[in-house]
Amino acid sequence: MKNVQLLTEVEKWEALTKCSSEQDGVFFYGVKTTGVFCRPSCRSREPKRENVEFFDSAQDAKISGFRPCKRCRPDLIKYDPDEDIAKKARGILDRHYCDRERIQKELKGLGISRNHLVELFRRKYGVTPAKYISSHKVTKASYLLSNQDVSIINIALQCGFKSLSAFYELFRKEKGMTPQEFRKNKISTLSSGGF
Repeated sequence: MKNVQLLTEVEKWEALTKCSSEQDGVFFYGVKTTGVFCRPSCRSREPKRENVEFFDSAQDAKISGFRPCKRCRPDLIKYDPDEDIAKKARGILDRHYCDRERIQKELKGLGISRNHLVELFRRKYGVTPAKYISSHKVTKASYLLSNQDVSIINIALQCGFKSLSAFYELFRKEKGMTPQEFRKNKISTLSSGGF
């Protein structure tokens, strides 16, 4: 829990103008002209001082007739839009890892630049979206190699690879062996009773 200190209206105004996340949860502010209330860290356009009213809680702001800001979501206990975008991007990659055009279209719909998305994704998951897709394809291929008696070329195509050589190259890089060697190792492990 935050160490709550009583702030003057001047200190609250200063925190608002600096978009201070340190004061989130300590106070909220409403903008009379829009009828919206925000956290101090909200990145919305700075309102005129005479249009601002301060509140000790989100509930107080609601009781006074203000509605929560859609950008900073002061009605939620925790709101991290960067994390939310990274999670949405991961969902898109998980669902459409085989369809590059669909991925590009849906990621564009998140409303941020490609570079910003790569940075958010790397911060959240420790890899770039491209590396994530590659690993996802190899994981799916590994599962299919272990559990289905389907040709390696068909597995490569099912996992979104455009060529067998690209599949072999990435698989060897990720697993340290070819898909064929991986399949043989899995079969021999299973037949010897190993896990």
